[in-house]
Amino acid sequence: MRITNDSDLLVQLALANRDRATESQLQVGSGKKAQDFKGLAEDTQTALSTRSLLSRNESLQGAVSRARVDLKATDTRLNTVYEIAQDLVKTLKNAVGQERGDGLEETLDKSFEQIVGILNGRQNDLYIFGGTRTDTPPVNVATRADLQATTTANAFDNFGPSREARVADNLTVELGVQADDVARNLFQVIENITNAGPFPDDKLSAAQIATLTTEVGNLETATRDVANAQTDNGLNLNRLNVASDQLEQEAIALERFKTEVEDVDPAEAINRLMNDKFALEASYRSISLLQQTTLLNFI
Repeated sequence: MRITNDSDLLVQLALANRDRATESQLQVGSGKKAQDFKGLAEDTQTALSTRSLLSRNESLQGAVSRARVDLKATDTRLNTVYEIAQDLVKTLKNAVGQERGDGLEETLDKSFEQIVGILNGRQNDLYIFGGTRTDTPPVNVATRADLQATTTANAFDNFGPSREARVADNLTVELGVQADDVARNLFQVIENITNAGPFPDDKLSAAQIATLTTEVGNLETATRDVANAQTDNGLNLNRLNVASDQLEQEAIALERFKTEVEDVDPAEAINRLMNDKFALEASYRSISLLQQTTLLNFI
């Protein structure tokens, strides 16, 4: 009777050792404490919450990446507009100084059309200077003649406020600037100069020289408007970089915590597996010896 009881006990012990060895084998193979959340027992809610925070972090980092692309594209375009405006200032000063209009009409046409092309540029199929109206070109004129006919006041179709991107729970960043904020004064200068033309490739009239002299100062002010817009865009890019750094640090901390909750220590798991296998083999040997035992062993 005792042999039977001992045999039953050893079988139960062997089954328990087998289950532990199987679990240890799975942990070593997967690197995880459990193969599902149920196996984490009291750590289940912690693991789920950590994964939720990681998912949110990943989403915000995606928003940061997309916003960075938009802001860098805006910066490049604003810098080009600024350079065009500066070159135009030099051209006007030369015309005033020499009292001649050689090539001035062509330069004005080219400069204006370049600026319009930049302001009507798209990023990922969105008009980035259009404010919240991203499906319509923000400038509705193409040439100086169009501007003269339409006037600066009616040349812009952008719609405010500027687009925004949420890059943290308590931080939104403006994506770019609106076309009229960048170029309203610039267009007005070009309109005023156009109204004083056409300019001959020859000596300018006194009235034309007076107009150009006045508009040089206005153009320098308009150029500063472009520079200010570029500065504001740069500040938003800096805020974005700060948010990005914070999100990266948060992701590292969350991944570390997730590892502590869900993952096993490889060395400990291998050592435990070896011990469990040794215990299982010992159980099998004990059962084998017990099966070979007869009543003669007890006489």
